[in-house]
Amino acid sequence: MKFVSDLSLNGRPHRPRSGLPQPALLLDFTTDTYHPGGFGTAITFTRAGSARYHDASGVMQTAVVDTPRIDYDPATLARRGLLIEGARTNLLLQSATFGGPAPGLNTDLLASAVNAPISGQTMMFLRETVAAGNHHISFVYTLAAGLHTLSAYFKAGARTKMRYVLTGATLGTLTLAADLVAGTATIIAGTGAAQIVDCGGGIYRVIVIFPAAASEVITLRIRLCDAVGLDAYTGDGTSGFYLWGGQLEPGNCATSYIETTTAATTRLADVAVLPLGAWWNPAEGTMLIEWQDINQQSGNSRIIGMDGLRSIQNLDGGIGPGGNNANQLQMWNGAVAFGATPGPTTDLTKGIQKGASAWSGAGRAVAIRNTLATSPALLFNTDSPTFLSLGATDTGSGSINGCLRKITYWPKRL
Repeated sequence: MKFVSDLSLNGRPHRPRSGLPQPALLLDFTTDTYHPGGFGTAITFTRAGSARYHDASGVMQTAVVDTPRIDYDPATLARRGLLIEGARTNLLLQSATFGGPAPGLNTDLLASAVNAPISGQTMMFLRETVAAGNHHISFVYTLAAGLHTLSAYFKAGARTKMRYVLTGATLGTLTLAADLVAGTATIIAGTGAAQIVDCGGGIYRVIVIFPAAASEVITLRIRLCDAVGLDAYTGDGTSGFYLWGGQLEPGNCATSYIETTTAATTRLADVAVLPLGAWWNPAEGTMLIEWQDINQQSGNSRIIGMDGLRSIQNLDGGIGPGGNNANQLQMWNGAVAFGATPGPTTDLTKGIQKGASAWSGAGRAVAIRNTLATSPALLFNTDSPTFLSLGATDTGSGSINGCLRKITYWPKRL
């Protein structure tokens, strides 16, 4: 479909207030301000399936096939921008009700009237029995080698604390402890990374990222805790918390919710491509890009790519459990990469970030956080690009798994 039509703001060309010349391209996904200037060709957006996002009211909605997602923070309702994600598969069955292979220990899993984050569904209630000991539901999966992410949505009941307890022959025991009132999550045993996301209305998405060996059998437990956070206690037969939306996905971050029933389900990749037109200057240019909350999927995340596997901007850095910690903003001409590194521990993926790239016959430059890097190598060699890919390659690989907020392009090196 064509996402951005040939529009100008209020019927007039957009003129920036920064003192810079008028850009040839402005795509502001946070304000719906689109100034294609002299080109009449829009972004071509495809995704061969549906996908979830949060609307302006913070409610999770479903975008149908080939429909882009403008995402909002479900807690603050701030507009985040155009959500671009790679393909992901949810391995956890019966994700809404946890009715798959989930034997319980000293618990009952019941329906409730508490609204789930998505419109039209309700959360389940995990209730403890009067038995002494642990109180949990568990799942057993055989996983491929690599990082995996377990997540689910929780709301406090009489029990306000919970744990994930994961065990495997190579993994050992990994334990995450979360407080569903304070909104905190911490790894208290084992190797992994903990995250917690405020989804508004007292609902939190609790996330644990962990490594698995090839064909490793992993047992996943969602466990109730008592008032002081202990996971072995005598239950009262009535207390518990609410849960919904379980997701177990290969990869080093939690992506948008993928509903399953009796089989694993895959959400396919977002692909956004902008064909180059008369507005594009093949000899030189400058691009300023703003993004938010990128989660690296592989060695680098393609913020703005081009044909020939080139990129005007991509992030590069270490990947590990919770290691979405890219510390270098790069340019890549298909042969030589270089980049600006503000600091060895600087994380360029979290929050709102801005990066600038410029190129001409004299070479390339990239800047972020007051750090500038230059290279004499040309961005283009003997050929010229024909399109820009937004947030991934034109096949959906190297996805940012996050939001593009604003793209501004000038047809000269500033």
